[in-house]
Parts: sequence; C-alpha cells; structure tokens
Amino acid sequence: MSGARPSQTAASRQRKTTILDAARALISERGIDKLVIADVAERADVSVATIYNLVGTRDRLLIALLDDVAESVRSRLAEQPASDGIDGCVEVITAACETVLSDAATVRTVLASVGAVAPDQWLTEGMGGPIRERVDAAIDSGHIGNELSPAAITDGIHLGFRGALISWVFGLLTNDELTPNAELMALHVLANGVASKHQPTIQSRLRQLANTSLTKDIS
Repeated sequence: MSGARPSQTAASRQRKTTILDAARALISERGIDKLVIADVAERADVSVATIYNLVGTRDRLLIALLDDVAESVRSRLAEQPASDGIDGCVEVITAACETVLSDAATVRTVLASVGAVAPDQWLTEGMGGPIRERVDAAIDSGHIGNELSPAAITDGIHLGFRGALISWVFGLLTNDELTPNAELMALHVLANGVASKHQPTIQSRLRQLANTSLTKDIS
C-alpha cells in the first residue's frame, strides 16, 4: 500500500512544529540546562514517544531547532527574487543573519550548547547550496571572473559567515554587529574574484562596512 511515511504526513509535520515551538518557549523561560523531553511533551500536548519518533533525543531536538532556522532561511530566499551579481551572493548571508536575529536569544543559547553535542551540524550546514547558486549566477553574468573556482568562493563565504556567527554566539559581536561583520567577510571573499569593472563598487562597499562603528576586527 502506498502513502506518505508517518513522519512525513501533514499531521506529523504540524506536531513536529508544535514540539519545536514548545522547546523554544521552555528554553526562553527556564534556560537550556533545564530542558527535558518530558516537559517539552507536556507543553506540546504530545507523548514522549511522539517526540522520540518525530525528532529523537534531547540532543537531536536541539539540532532540529537549528535545522528549523536553516529551513526558514531557505524558505525566505525562495520567496524573494535573487538579486544580480554580488548582491545576490551577499543576500544569502543577510537573510541568514536576519533569521537568526529574529529569535536571537534562543538561537544563541542552542548554538552554544550544540557546539559540544555535534560540532559538525551547525546552522551553517545547508547554506552552501543557496550560496553556490548565486555564485554561479554571478559568474554567468560576468560579475565574477574565472580566476577562482565557484567552490572556493562558496566555501570562503560560508566559512566567513560561520566565523561571524560563532563570534556572535560567544559574545564577541552584539546583535547589531552580526550582520555587518558577516557581510564584510563575504565581500572580502568576493573581492578576490570580482571582475575588474565591478571592483570600484565592491571596494566602496568594503570601505563603508569597515568604517562603520558596528564593525569589529574578528580575524
């Protein structure tokens, strides 16, 4: 008999959303150290078994919260037309920062905890695709030359964002400083590959960001 797996049905997806919302609320109210599956189940009005079936252990629940943020970034990008050239590459970073900051306290708390749980599964995992798509589009439009490989540019932007994000998580950057610093990291990478006729524009943007009082040296 055909049909969607139980974890993929609309009802299950809605229950998972309710579970994640309950976890966020409890983290906000009590702190992450006091987050336990039984309390999440009670708040979400589901059984403990349902949480284990749909999400998993407490550690997997934390990672699911970050996966949900990453999915929100992808949805946000899919809903808006991509800008041309360099702007299209940077807007992935801007969208990610704005999404993170929309629930800053919870995301910061979870990221700080997940670092010890699963360092290979940060929020930044999964952003490579949207960045690469825009890098390829910028190369096709002539905004970026062929001196650097698309993979190298994508990886550089990705790692720059991760550096800014980790600095924010551990208090080296404030909420107001996250986005300009993340954009600055992306633009430094793009400046190495941007076509000569577009260099004045990107250099102007770099100077503007470097001179803002919000930007710190996080290198």
